[in-house]
Amino acid sequence: MVKKVSKKPLAKKPEIKSSSKNRQGGLILKEILDISYSEKLLNELLDFIIKSGGKVNIDASQVNRITTPCVQVILSMFLKCYQESVDLKIISASDNFRAAFVDLGLEDELKKYSV
Repeated sequence: MVKKVSKKPLAKKPEIKSSSKNRQGGLILKEILDISYSEKLLNELLDFIIKSGGKVNIDASQVNRITTPCVQVILSMFLKCYQESVDLKIISASDNFRAAFVDLGLEDELKKYSV
């Protein structure tokens, strides 16, 4: 006897929310920056740097959780901006954002780009 299998639609993947721009034209990072968001973060930052006109402000005040892959993406942006003479600043970094860099021994790197 053959059982009929119901043809339910596959569940959609949860949508990963994008970071947004603030009124001053800076990029506001979202609350959770984890491995599932790291590639999207990279693309958003690269796009933002290209359109920035030489000055990039990143608001990290809303970051509640950040994992190592996203820290690596942000570090790569530090280097890219340095190489391209783009003025990059992290403004209003949350305690959790700062703690991620400190935990990885990268506090000095963060200080170079923090306001």
